[in-house]
Amino acid sequence: MSELGVRTIALTCLLVACDAGVKTEPPAPSPVAPKPVAPKPAGPDLTYLPANVDVVFKIDVALLRESKLWPLYNQLVERSLVPGKPCEHPLDDVSTVMVGMAVKSEASVLVFRGIDQQKLLACLHQPGAATFDGGFATVHNTNTVDVLRFVDPHTLVVERAKQATRPSLERDVAHDKTLVDALAKLPAKAGIAMASRPGSADLAEKWTTVGTHLEALTGTLAGGDELKLELAMVVRTHDEAEQFANMMKAQLKAATTMFDRIETTAQDRTVTIDIALGEAKLTSLMTMLGGVLVPP
Repeated sequence: MSELGVRTIALTCLLVACDAGVKTEPPAPSPVAPKPVAPKPAGPDLTYLPANVDVVFKIDVALLRESKLWPLYNQLVERSLVPGKPCEHPLDDVSTVMVGMAVKSEASVLVFRGIDQQKLLACLHQPGAATFDGGFATVHNTNTVDVLRFVDPHTLVVERAKQATRPSLERDVAHDKTLVDALAKLPAKAGIAMASRPGSADLAEKWTTVGTHLEALTGTLAGGDELKLELAMVVRTHDEAEQFANMMKAQLKAATTMFDRIETTAQDRTVTIDIALGEAKLTSLMTMLGGVLVPP
């Protein structure tokens, strides 16, 4: 029965009671049923990332800052992620950065949470740092262009590509369930965690150049007394995994002195690469990379 019908019946009963000399209270309002809330999927928050992403990174900057090794590589992370050449250290305020990469278009969307809007905009308003159009800012990097906008004082969305366009800022995007499930299985306390969309044709095509049919890719980086990096690649067959592992062992043999530990193993269809760096090795590596790496 409609709400109008209910009210009509209640009003009729009230009039009849009044004619009979009976006192009655007005009917209580009908309870309004709450709107159903869709359950939040397990794993990282993918809000603002487009649906067509092939690889997703979650960078837990707050967790990385707790590591004693963070001062050794924080500038490298900052130069890789933050638009422009910030005059402050915006990652000091950031809690997480989500990065979604589309392989075919070579475009990425980055979502910074916890970032200080006023601090970053003060840097971007310096002469030559950025151009502004409404609420959007454009930054020209060495190899890419960033188009960015703050959706609130502590959430920044950036599209990065050779010819970047404005990020859509659409919140409720339906992401591939296999990607969501892969991300949910990653360790929650990893400083950096990444997963590919299983079966991504565009990502697999990139890997065919090395003779490998990649089906899925995951990775984690954990901080502490040493940095521990683990990459896991699922390929088509066990034989292919063995061949790829042997190739990686041969290529990484010359780099063994750069790390405290580097191991490559193949099990079933999965190739795993484990790397560990202590403070001394990390310091040496950052010194070497500082002279060759350029901003995005």
